[in-house]
Amino acid sequence: MLFSIIIPHFNSAISLKKLIKTIPNRNDIEIIIIDDNSENIDFKHEIEHHCTIKFYRNDSNNKGAGACRNIGLIHATGQWLIFADSDDYFLDNAFDTIVTTLQNDVDIMYFSPTSKCLITGQDSDRHVFYQGLVNNYIINNNPDIRYRFIVPWSKIYSRTFITKNRIVFDEVLASNDVMFSLKSGHLAEKIHASRLPIYCVTRGKGTLTVNRTKAVLQSRFNVEMDRLSYIQQHDITCIRNALSSLLLQYSSILSITFLSTIIKAYFDKKITLVPATYSIYIKKPNLIWKRLQKNKMSDKNDRYK
Repeated sequence: MLFSIIIPHFNSAISLKKLIKTIPNRNDIEIIIIDDNSENIDFKHEIEHHCTIKFYRNDSNNKGAGACRNIGLIHATGQWLIFADSDDYFLDNAFDTIVTTLQNDVDIMYFSPTSKCLITGQDSDRHVFYQGLVNNYIINNNPDIRYRFIVPWSKIYSRTFITKNRIVFDEVLASNDVMFSLKSGHLAEKIHASRLPIYCVTRGKGTLTVNRTKAVLQSRFNVEMDRLSYIQQHDITCIRNALSSLLLQYSSILSITFLSTIIKAYFDKKITLVPATYSIYIKKPNLIWKRLQKNKMSDKNDRYK
């Protein structure tokens, strides 16, 4: 088997069927769908025409995409691992692009993604940050791609590499993929990147990326603390989070424990006081105006709730 495509699924049958249609029906591609105990899985017969499709149920007692992806890792047999979310899709000729650009000796192959807003049907900006990481790596050999490309999609992983290093997803409510991406990026001996897009990530209503409940934010904060500890323990040189940014991002879960945690992180030199980009704006104040003009599509917008 050449490729194993691992897809966690929960109550998104319509979008899952659209995703499956963008995957070639080939003997060397296995599709592994792990259902997170959806209310209805009657759609199975509609996509079983794929010759190598496999269904599994999340019986781990840990709900979420992290647990589902780990089940997928157990059952994968392909030389290469590809992760996809059930509300996203692959672009036309994506697998032809993968075959022609993938180098056999890499541990991770990064591709520049695209994005789409499901509500308006227009292009989104969810991919822009990752596109920038790819460009900076190709042009400047910037290693940030290893540590800040925190999502598992739009990449190809060597299964041997992942298995050998025992890299798994956190089985948490949110940000299950952050440590997986950080550890794999750090441990990879050889990586490669391509500007050619193969994957479209979508933004819609009610997804975890726009969910800001206290439970979700607490999960994201806990993972961020783990990420900062890993970066410090392994002496990784990359842009670190800032105390001021954490206060702003997690203001709705402020508590004595939260404040003591981030203050300790600051004195332990895991975070800075203000973002590193501030020094750039001081030197080049015109960049502030340019940033304001970008009019970023905020995921806090009511349209996504």
